[in-house]
Amino acid sequence: MSQESIHPDEALIDAYLASELDDAARRDFERRMADDRALRAVVERQRRIDETLRHLFSTSTADPARLLEDAERRGADRRSWLKVAQAVLAVAAVIALMVTLWFALRDDRPSRRPLRQARSMTAEYQLRLSQGFAPDWVCETDQQFAATYFYRVGQGMLAHVPEGSKVELLGLSYGRNLSSSTIILHARVRGEPVLVFADRLDRAKEPPAACGPGLHRHRHEIGAVVFFEMSPHDAPEVVGLFREIEMPEEWKKTPVY
Repeated sequence: MSQESIHPDEALIDAYLASELDDAARRDFERRMADDRALRAVVERQRRIDETLRHLFSTSTADPARLLEDAERRGADRRSWLKVAQAVLAVAAVIALMVTLWFALRDDRPSRRPLRQARSMTAEYQLRLSQGFAPDWVCETDQQFAATYFYRVGQGMLAHVPEGSKVELLGLSYGRNLSSSTIILHARVRGEPVLVFADRLDRAKEPPAACGPGLHRHRHEIGAVVFFEMSPHDAPEVVGLFREIEMPEEWKKTPVY
C-alpha cells in the first residue's frame, strides 16, 4: 500500500516564507524552529526551492507575445519569424523546466491519494465490499490515528477495543460522503464488515433516511464530529469505542497518509 507523508506545518511554512504571518505568529513559529532542528531543515529546504524558482523566473524575461507583436509590426521576413519561434520555444522550455523542478524538489513522495468520487454511504459500503474491503492505509501508532482525525475533522480521536471484544479495527480510508473530507474506519464485528464514517457536524450533509438492504445506520456525536456506523448489525458496536483526546503538541506533528 502506498503512503505519502504530509508535513503537518506545510501551510504554515509556506505562509512564513511568503511573509504572510502576523508578528505574533511569526515569532511563535521562529521559536519553534529554534527548538526543532528537523523543522528548521524542512523550512531551509523549502526556502532553497523557492529561491531556485524565483531565479528561473527572473532569467526568463522574454515575453513570447511581445516578440510576436513586434515582429509583426515591423513586417518581419521569414527568417525573423524563425528567430521569434525559437525564442518562444526557449521560453516554453524554461517554463517546463521550472514545473519539472518544482515537482521533483517539492514533492518527493512516492504517490498521491487518489481523488475520490462523491457517493452515498450505502454506495461506498457496497463498493468497498466489492473491492475486498481493504482500507487505504493502516495506522501503526495511536499518534497516527489521532492525527488523522485531528487534521481532517479538527478533533483528536482514539478508538479503544476492549480485550475479548469481537470488534477488529482494520484501517482508515478517505471518502467524499458527508463532505469532501470524510474519514472512513474499516472494521469487522463478529466477522461482518462495518464502516464508520466521520465528519464535522457543521459541514456534514445529513444522509437520507433510507439505508441499503440488509444494512443499518447508527448515528453518534462526539463534540463537533458526527459518526455514522454502517453495519449489518441492528445495534452499533464500533462508534461507542471512540473518544476525544486532547492532542499533545508532539502528536500534531505526526505525518499522516
